[in-house]
Amino acid sequence: MSVNLKEDNHKTSAKIFFATRAIAPPWDEASKNLVFRLANALSPMTPILLTYKGQAEGLMGFPAEFLDIYSKVRGRKITLRQKVQFLKTLLARDADIYHFYFTPERYSSSFMKVLKKIKTGKFLQTIATPLPEESRIASYVYGHQIVTQSDFTLQKLRNAGYENCSRIYPGIDTEKFKPGRLQGPLREKLNIRLEQKVVLYAGNYYLGCNDDLVKIIVDTLRDLKHTCFVLACRIDSSEDVTERERVRACLDREGVLDQVRFLDSVENMAELVQLSDLQIFPARKMLKKADLPLVLLESLAMEKPIIISDLAPLNEIMKYNVGALHDPGDTIQAVTEIKNLLTNDTLRRERGEKGRSMVMELFSIESYIEQYKILYNRMLHDESGDTISES
Repeated sequence: MSVNLKEDNHKTSAKIFFATRAIAPPWDEASKNLVFRLANALSPMTPILLTYKGQAEGLMGFPAEFLDIYSKVRGRKITLRQKVQFLKTLLARDADIYHFYFTPERYSSSFMKVLKKIKTGKFLQTIATPLPEESRIASYVYGHQIVTQSDFTLQKLRNAGYENCSRIYPGIDTEKFKPGRLQGPLREKLNIRLEQKVVLYAGNYYLGCNDDLVKIIVDTLRDLKHTCFVLACRIDSSEDVTERERVRACLDREGVLDQVRFLDSVENMAELVQLSDLQIFPARKMLKKADLPLVLLESLAMEKPIIISDLAPLNEIMKYNVGALHDPGDTIQAVTEIKNLLTNDTLRRERGEKGRSMVMELFSIESYIEQYKILYNRMLHDESGDTISES
């Protein structure tokens, strides 16, 4: 499907202002990774991207305006100073479309509703994380157009009376994430023996499942001793550090710590996924987490099956039988599914192959980019005002 841009110099050279946190390495966050790929493919439109001070020059490589406005800080939480820097830039810069791509907050959303009345450009809001209950949705939504990353969140918006919304699934680079990549020195670096199966958890310490995770690891290793678990959990706060150390202490008391590897950051996710045999995601809640975590799609693209909680919107990733579902908190069921896949190479391979087929059909980066181009084009040529119906 191709985008039919009208022959209008103003429209085809339109400026798309990406209202995001800093677009800069490390590329370990789904939203900024997706925005960077999208911006790289927008010509003849001109993307405006926000990054750290002194970082812009290193990101040049495609037609774009890089605004190095953010001060670097330790940790990942957005500081008050960064918020002020962002709002000042948003007020000062004109664009045809302002594309907001971050988890909405109640107070910032109120400001955006006011700003929308001042700015001449259209507001596009991508909501990639679960919304609160329907009675509170109006406090978080302000776009002329709204995009969700799951049908679950889309239906929530429609139930709340929002008509001008659509779903665009996140996209995976299936060439970067493909089966058969060389594992490189990572197995040796992590001291994982060749005969060991590898179970990956690339999640977070704030998903309410740390005790479940400990039990899953202990119970799996009781029967499958030639197994290694890799916990690749990004550290975003001091609370994460506390939880990591608590998990480590629990595993040490159970005598299995030597079969678990802890990674706080991952430089090459494709290499880590290739090393693994399957990935688990036993979350009990999805608050502030992407509706469909990109790392699970990356695993599927590399033909690695997934075992996840049967929890909306997370379970929407199981369009095909690409692994297994278990009830949130049901560690017995989770361990049974892990053992089933680890001990059956044929079944594991079949579900992995289905995973790649599903990603190529529904979650490709090409489809993601194409759908946004179509949406931008429609917004640029729509002269109507606010097209959202709020009940």
